[in-house]
Amino acid sequence: IEDLLSGPGLVRAWRFFADDATTTTPTPERILAASESDPAAGRALALLARLLGRICADLACIHLPLGGICLAGGLARGLAPHLRAAGFAESFRPLARLPHMAGAFPLRLIADDTAGLIGAARLFAPEAP
Repeated sequence: IEDLLSGPGLVRAWRFFADDATTTTPTPERILAASESDPAAGRALALLARLLGRICADLACIHLPLGGICLAGGLARGLAPHLRAAGFAESFRPLARLPHMAGAFPLRLIADDTAGLIGAARLFAPEAP
């Protein structure tokens, strides 16, 4: 899943949808920036957004994250402005199996790439006297 929902995964999706195999492969940042003007970029972005929505929905049904779901990383930040238009919400439907949980899983974006390190440091830091 991580291979798919990553910058290289976005590039692979773009390559799948690109018409010309000889075209220079763009970076994930360029694919995101070109999602409205390049059909292959738009389709790759929509595929990743829908896949992310489906995976988040499945994990929400398994783990019941009542405190919310946090997306983190560079690709999550790049995808965030496009998620609604790209089909994330339609794919994030854990509620077919859990209709009583409507709205129970808030979605958040972690913009700080060091959040995991900060959390680990706090967890393992010695207690102050």
